[in-house]
Amino acid sequence: MLRRDYDTAIRHFTAVLERVGGFVPAAVQLARAYWETGDPDAARQTRALIGRIAPKYSLGHAVRMFPYPSTKERARLSDALQGSGLA
Repeated sequence: MLRRDYDTAIRHFTAVLERVGGFVPAAVQLARAYWETGDPDAARQTRALIGRIAPKYSLGHAVRMFPYPSTKERARLSDALQGSGLA
């Protein structure tokens, strides 16, 4: 994700979720990748998956789970997840 190689990231996180369907970190990063590639529908579908896997998962959880040292990266993650419907 940090290299902005979104096609590879989408393939990778999709493969992870096919093997371990309940792995929230992969779903979070997949939603971000879809959002950042301009596919809000796929991002929202992935957000719905997160809701089924972990109904209480919130933006606060994501920010703590992915403590990027860069303020800019933290903002990108937050913007993508908020855009996909994570509150």
